Amino acid sequence: MNEIFTDYGIAIHEKDGRYFYTTDSGWFVSRDVTFEITKAEAEKAQLNAQEAYIILMKYERLGKYKF
Repeated sequence: MNEIFTDYGIAIHEKDGRYFYTTDSGWFVSRDVTFEITKAEAEKAQLNAQEAYIILMKYERLGKYKF
C-alpha cells in the first residue's frame, strides 16, 4: 500500500485505486484499525481532524469496524 497522508492520528493508504483509512483503537492496549473508504472521503479526511473524525464515526455507525 502506498501511504498518501498521515497526520492527527490517522493514515490514508491507496492500493490499486482503493483507499484505506487507518487509525488506532485508542485504548490501553491499542491496535491498528483499517477499513476501506471512498476516494472522496480520502480527500475530505485530509482537510482537517474534524472531517477525519466524521468519516471515522460514519464507518463505526455502519459497523465496518469496532474499537
